[in-house]
Amino acid sequence: MMQKVLGALMAVAWALPAPAPAAMAPATGVEGPCGTRAHVLQMLAERYGETRRQTGWISGEGIVELYVSDSSGSWTLTLTVPLGKTCLVASGHGALTQPVRPAVAEQAA
Repeated sequence: MMQKVLGALMAVAWALPAPAPAAMAPATGVEGPCGTRAHVLQMLAERYGETRRQTGWISGEGIVELYVSDSSGSWTLTLTVPLGKTCLVASGHGALTQPVRPAVAEQAA
């Protein structure tokens, strides 16, 4: 189930343009929405109140993680590559903070 959810999130994320927070580039010295893992996670926690909810491994590519804020409903999808750089892949609002019930076909499997 988790793999299906993360797979769907990744498919959507790769189709969307990545956000480019202006504040990240100067602080990290990296062009675009990437930085050190510590810096990115600190920004997500302090600015948006987001905490990690899901983690998945993309074989040979890195780790994808979903961060969500219960208070605002904001969410951010990150990708951390093997060399340690963490990038924002997608973000938005309206995250469901309750467990999603599996479809009828998944329950029967």
